[in-house]
Amino acid sequence: MEGVLAKQKRVAEEYIRGSEQFKGRDLELIDIGCEDIVFRLGENRKVVKVDKDYFTNLLFESEDPSRIRENNEKYREKLKRYKEEEKVLERYFGNHLLKHSYFRQSLSFTKSDFVRLFSEFKDERDGEVGRFLEGLPEDWVVEILVYFKTQEKMEAVAKKEASTFEGFLIRASDWNEGKSLDESIEIFNNHPLVSKYLKWLREKKEQLNPSPEGEIIKNIIVEIILKITDYVKDTGNILDIFGKNNFTFFQKDNGEWDYKVLDPFYPDFLERSKVNFQSDDENYSEGRINYAFYWSIKEIAETFGVEIDLRLDDLNYFKGYESSL
Repeated sequence: MEGVLAKQKRVAEEYIRGSEQFKGRDLELIDIGCEDIVFRLGENRKVVKVDKDYFTNLLFESEDPSRIRENNEKYREKLKRYKEEEKVLERYFGNHLLKHSYFRQSLSFTKSDFVRLFSEFKDERDGEVGRFLEGLPEDWVVEILVYFKTQEKMEAVAKKEASTFEGFLIRASDWNEGKSLDESIEIFNNHPLVSKYLKWLREKKEQLNPSPEGEIIKNIIVEIILKITDYVKDTGNILDIFGKNNFTFFQKDNGEWDYKVLDPFYPDFLERSKVNFQSDDENYSEGRINYAFYWSIKEIAETFGVEIDLRLDDLNYFKGYESSL
């Protein structure tokens, strides 16, 4: 059975191929993530990203100029704060961080554009899309000012020649079985997948051991761990080490190894970074992400022989937390 993300990607590809506004632009869909729709623009060394929720809301509210302005203002403010946070992260990772730049462009959409991109989801959206489409005249067209963000294209990632830096996460349904934060943490620590991940980590290290090249890669992993630790201790925020290619290392054309930080922030990072375990966090859902990040960083550091001074209460989420475990 086709998954939701796979279906979204397929429908978006069909939309791009059939849309008049993209013809002749050599625009290629790369991926649809949790937050962004990501395109590659021809031979340009840039990728183009648009926030899925923002983009969809603009289309739904296209007949209401005041709501369009409100959406644009909220998203513009979000991009501004995101850019400020990138500047903070740049102090730790320097030119290893692939920063984003931002632009806006007016795009025209017809009813057929809208049908092609969204009609398959009317059941999953409780009929909202279907009702909207039924109410549109056949010659309906709207021009919307859309804000985009761009980022330098990573050739090694595009060619699938990069290695990903990964953390470990258990399912939300398993974590939610705990009746308290302590219980959820204990479930995590004793989860069957923990030993599997630790075995995978040890195997990764062993694969790197025999060669000088492996030593270089291990040094890169240690450098990433140390920089992440410094960032967390200074800000209390965590980074998304779980996503594919968010932190990635690769061999350059000259044979040297390097690493890049592509998408280090979670969706809605700016809001989620303020959540503390004492706030309204149902089932301690943010606790799952925060504890998994903490546990993964500690285990990776230990596996690769580096000592880090990272405590659970260094994380904003766990400030004031005293475990009974």
